[in-house]
Parts: sequence; C-alpha cells; structure tokens
Amino acid sequence: MFIPPEAVHQNDPSKITLTLLRDPPSVDIQDGESVACYGIRCDPPNMIFHQPVKIRIPHSTLAINPDQVKPDIVSHVWDSVNDLPRTSRMRSSSSPDEPPYCRLYERHLELYIGKCAEWWVLIPLEQQLIRHQLMCTPYIPETLERGKEIEVHLHVHADVPGMDAEVRQDEKHQAYRKAHRSVPFSTISHAGDVTVARDCDGKMAETKLLSLKKIHNRMRHNVVFNVPPSEDDVPIDVITITLTQSGKLGMSRSMAFVIRYEDQIKSPEFTPVIREIEGTSRNDLPDKDVQKIAEKLSIDDFYDLGVALGFQIQQLDAIEYKRLKDRQEAICEMLITWKQRQLPHQNVKEVLLSILKSLETEAENTKMTDESLPPSSSATPEIRATSIEPIEPEYMDIITTSETERDEINDDLDQCGGTPSTEELCSVALPVTSLPLACSLGKALRLNDDLIVGFIDLPSSSVLQKIARQLVDSWWNGLKEDEKGNKFATLLSEFNISDVKTVSIGCEEISKTIGSKTKLLDLCHRLSVKPSDILLIMSTFLIFPPHMIGRSALKMLKEWVHHGGTRKRLLEVAQAFRFNEAAVKIAESMTFQASYKPFFSHGIIGHKGGELTLDELGIAVSIPEGALPKGMRSVVTLSVPTHDTPRLPVREGEVVITPVIEGSLTQELLKPATVVLPHCTTQNERKDDSSVILYTRTGPGTFGRRNMNPSQISKDTITFRTSHLQVWALSSTDLQGLQLKCVVFQPLFMTPAEKPTLRAYILHPYRNYVEVFISYALRAPFGTVVIKSFRSDCLNR
Repeated sequence: MFIPPEAVHQNDPSKITLTLLRDPPSVDIQDGESVACYGIRCDPPNMIFHQPVKIRIPHSTLAINPDQVKPDIVSHVWDSVNDLPRTSRMRSSSSPDEPPYCRLYERHLELYIGKCAEWWVLIPLEQQLIRHQLMCTPYIPETLERGKEIEVHLHVHADVPGMDAEVRQDEKHQAYRKAHRSVPFSTISHAGDVTVARDCDGKMAETKLLSLKKIHNRMRHNVVFNVPPSEDDVPIDVITITLTQSGKLGMSRSMAFVIRYEDQIKSPEFTPVIREIEGTSRNDLPDKDVQKIAEKLSIDDFYDLGVALGFQIQQLDAIEYKRLKDRQEAICEMLITWKQRQLPHQNVKEVLLSILKSLETEAENTKMTDESLPPSSSATPEIRATSIEPIEPEYMDIITTSETERDEINDDLDQCGGTPSTEELCSVALPVTSLPLACSLGKALRLNDDLIVGFIDLPSSSVLQKIARQLVDSWWNGLKEDEKGNKFATLLSEFNISDVKTVSIGCEEISKTIGSKTKLLDLCHRLSVKPSDILLIMSTFLIFPPHMIGRSALKMLKEWVHHGGTRKRLLEVAQAFRFNEAAVKIAESMTFQASYKPFFSHGIIGHKGGELTLDELGIAVSIPEGALPKGMRSVVTLSVPTHDTPRLPVREGEVVITPVIEGSLTQELLKPATVVLPHCTTQNERKDDSSVILYTRTGPGTFGRRNMNPSQISKDTITFRTSHLQVWALSSTDLQGLQLKCVVFQPLFMTPAEKPTLRAYILHPYRNYVEVFISYALRAPFGTVVIKSFRSDCLNR
C-alpha cells in the first residue's frame, strides 16, 4: 500500500490497516469474468483519502496484453446508520487520478482507491485473458492406521503468494500434512470443466468435477477423496491424482504419492544428506559421491523421494525388485538413474539440494510454465468488450443532514409491513451458507455477538475445546513478557488447575474444561476478549456444512422477530445482501397486505434496465440498459411513505411540489433514469421553469440539490432525469398558487343543546396525514367554516 503525501491530513492521523479477503461479496459474478486476486479491506471504514492511494495485489491470470485489460471494481462498505452492507460496482476509470482505477501487469495489479472499504477486482475473460494459473497440493492425515478409511484433501488454489501457507496452516489445525509438492496446473479461460480423478494401484477409484465457473469465482477449492482401507495387508498405498480440463486445448497433469500406514508419521529429515551434498567438491556428483549420499538417506524415504525426483511408481517398483528388495541399494540406483537424465552442463548438485530442501521444509518456489501457451503477440487484438459511454456528471450542491431527522416512528406494526412469516424467514436463511455471511446477517439484525455465538451449532465438544485453545493461545501471545507469569497463574487458579509443568499443558488443561458455549463465553470474560474473537476463530479455523449455517441463521431470524422484527426491515436486509428470491417473496407479501398503507412497487432490475410504476399516483421510473453494472441484478423497490416521511433540507421560500419517493438503489446509476412525477402547482401561474429544484439523497447523511429544467412539464406531471434514486422530490420557489386539500371533521355524536364544533385541516396533496392544524374549535352560524391563515413553510413539514 502506497499512501502519498497529503492523502491524510496531518490534523487527522489515523491507523490504517489492510486485511486480505477470500470470500467475494454478494455480487453475481458473470460467466465472462473472474476473481483472480485477493480482496482487500482497508480500515477504518469510510475514511476518505484526499489523494488516490495505490495498493499492489498479486494475481493468477495470464493475459496477452495485460495493460489493455479494463477490470470491474467492486466496493463493499457497511452502512453504520442503517446497519446494512452496501455494495457498488463500476468499470475502472481511465486514470489513477480518478479512483477507483486498476492497471493490470504480468503478475500483479495496481488498484487506486479514494476511500477505505472492501475492494474486489473482477477481470473480464473476454479482454485478452487466456489462462488461470493454479497450484494443486494433496494433504493426508498425520497419523494413518491400517484398516481405516482416510480422507485425502486436494487443494486447488490460485497461484498467488501466501495462499499455500494459508492452506498448510488450515490443514495443520486438522492434523493433516502435505503428501506431495505443489503441482502447477493452468486452465484455459474458454475451455471446459476440470475432472479430478483418483487412481489407486493403477485402477480408477473416484472422480470429482470442478466446474470452470467455480474456478473463476473462487480462489481456493478443496476436493475431498475417501480412500477405503486396503484389502491387502501392505504397509503402503500409492495414490495417483490426475486433473484434466475438457476441450481441444485442455491440459492434463498428474501427481503420485505414497500413503504409509504407521502409528506416527515422521517428517522427512534430510539435514545430514544436505550437509553431505554441500561437502562435495564437484557439481556433477560422481557415482562415488552418490553412493555416500544414498547411505545417508533413510530407506523409508525411497518412494517419497523417488516421486519428487519424477519417477513413476512402476519405475520405483522395478528398481526395488531389481535390487532384490534391498531398498538402500535401490536408493543409490535411483539417484544414479536420475542423475543420468539431467541435461548436459546442468548443476546436478544444486538441483538435488533444491529438491531435498523443498521436501524438508515444504517451501514452494515453483514457477508456473507451460510450453503449450501461445506466444504473446505485439499486435493489438480486437477487444470485444462493450465500450462504456462517457457519463455526463450530475452537478449539484451537497448538503449534509442528520440521518435521525425524520418524523417520529409509529408503533403501528402495519406501517412496517407486519410480522414476517416463517416461510419468509426460511427464504432469507437459505442462501446463508458461510459463517462470515451469517455473522454479517446477525449484525444487520442488530444482534449482539454473544447471541450469535449461541445460535451457531457446533458438531462436538472437541470443537469447543479447539476454539478455547485458540482463544487462550491468542490471549497468551498478546500479553507482555513481565505479566505472563502472574496472569497465567491466576487463570489456572480460577479453573482449579495445579501442578502444570509447561504453558502448553496448562492451555490444554484449560481448554478441556470448556464443555458448552456458556463456558466458552465465560472464558472470554475471564480473558477480557470480545465474543467477536470467537466468531473470528470459528470463521478462520472451522469449516461448517452449509445446512448447519442455514439452521443457525434461521435461529437468529426467529430471535429477531421475537424482539419486534418487521417485514419492512427484513426486505431491506434481503435487498442489501442481494437475496433476490427472498426479497421478491417478502415484497409480494407486503403488496398483498391490505393494512400496509404506503404506496409500494417492486421489480427485478439488472444490467438490461427496467421500469417501476406507482399507477395510483402516476409515478414512473424508467432505468435504461447499462445504468446498472453487470452482476448487480437485484430487487428494486419504490414507495411513497404515508408516515415517517424523510425530511428534505429545503431552503426558506421553497415548497415541496411532488411526492417524496423512496427507492432501494443506493448506487449512483451509470446512466440517468427518466422519472415522471405528479405535481401540485398551477402551471399557468408559474413564471420560470428553472425554479424547479431537485433534492436527492446521494449517500448516508448527504443530499444533493440542483436547479433543473424539466425535460417535459404538463398540467399534472413533471418529467426529468437523475442518477440518484434513494430519496428524491422536487420543490419550487416560483409559486403563485398551490393545489391543497381541505378536510373538515365534525363530532359523531352531539346533544341537541350543543353547538356544532368543527375541526378543519389543510393537507398537502402528497401527505396522507395532517400537516397543519388550522383550528381546534370553530363555531360559525349556518355551517360556515372559517379558514385562518398559516405560514407556507408549514407545507414542508
């Protein structure tokens, strides 16, 4: 991350952090695009940079002319006012001075941003992109018992720095170790899916399909193979895994490794061998030196080392058989055979050292190469991407307002759409398939972290203890050296644990006492850590089945409804997370609910555009094709509230002349929408069309204001264009007359002796509630009602 001078004012020093993200936000990733790099979260949230900030991110794609690729950029922020996620998407600008901007290079990209948020880069496959570069690594359990089925985990992930270490750390927590060096594999962007096959002793045993779309949409995949116990009582099994991409240009790559059944797997120890090789004087390793090297190797390393040197299992079997099962002599012959295969003038000594060090440390320095790739052409091929028309900016004055400046909320549940049904709750819970997404949903429902922890189902008590151990370890590592002894002793005494010889044993004993989520939360309290730390550990080190996460999400939703959750809020949540099927179901329920009073309309709108109407009021909003980026298809709602109407920051002398409209689109449109609104002015008495003023919300706490010339005005309606559709209305300063309504009420019951007492109100035509109280009691003969004068600014209340 490169922060230029003056990007942050000296008067506002801030701690800025970067976090790598793996799971893309709730954006529909199209068939013709790919997630090829980490996402980046820049904190603190919503911080604005006064100069563009550059972030360099490695990627795993291979493009012909990377400088000509123009990616889409997705930003994801949390709206702290409404407690909802806000996702926007746009094509990269043409200059780093106008963020967001992205430039693609051969092995990395540069992203320029103007604010802190979560950022993702989506690379269009149609723009010069030809291959995705992957790494494939198998993992097996550290301890293998004969006669028991085992799981082999094949990780297929993007070839970017840090990904292999992340996978290795995750597998280590599951007591798994690497079974083979990572093997490079590249996929063609426009070919078919990838078949992953497992062979055992030369026989096809199991196949899995990894779709190309999944490879493009996610950076990391775990293919699990179940290996049954061997029928023969043999100490080893040989597993071969082959990846094949379908299509004319698809490639295939295989790897073979040995599963050795022992009580405990020992990591390979090649330090004495490495020292022996380093002590040799010649780089070509004469046979006498090879003999000395072979004597330093363990006979148990024959197959593992042989596979790493590039031998097939059948070849190793033949060498071992030739030496009459004397594996020590077989190792020597294997090394000599390998040496003879090397190219002339090659430094055999350094190559062998590199392989042995790689096996010992599991370090991955493999660079992906593929001779079948077509050569890069200096000529510029035709770019098939649809060009984006320049957008005419919508210039307006920005006004900062208070988000709480709204009418008092009515306690009437019907005003908020009523209580959602169980079916609607299930429709929201169904697409929640990951723990981070469930935590975000809980945050949107305004549930405390300790409640969210309580709703997450854990498969066993051992998982609780694993989480507890991670909490204690994290707490211990965060202590200062001079306070570790006393604080750890105090913690042990609180759990009545004594006679502990080491810190590790003490941490293990503490974790064993945690048998419920209540005790886990109590441990958080004792360690002075937040329940959110538990959720972070769960998200990092545990893998939950999707159905288990969905069940936990449903529990959260039911708890939220129990505390007064409404259908209107549930619709806002479903829209923010882009749960489109759930949003449609909820919106339809609100439409058919007779007691729901606001004027309301909904529809699914995406890149192709669409139209929303409120026929009762003569309101229409037409969104053109290309106004929304691809992948942002969502349920859009349009409403005219009859209660709790948003306050507009109108100036003195202005009067609102149209309904105040609320829309669910929070992102600025790429192309302006055409809006038709009714008005309550007398057309022939208005002198200047430019006196019409548009107020529209541009973001949390901000409104835009601009004078406008409506494209068309009639007796009843005004037609204009705008790119902001959150909250908007029109006002005017040139009013000679305003069409208002007068409503008069009389008592339902009166005695003959009582005189009529009337109440008269002036109503704004687009408010369904009383705006101005004219008179509490007017007594007039012959039923005449006297209307008193009032201030015009009352009409904007």
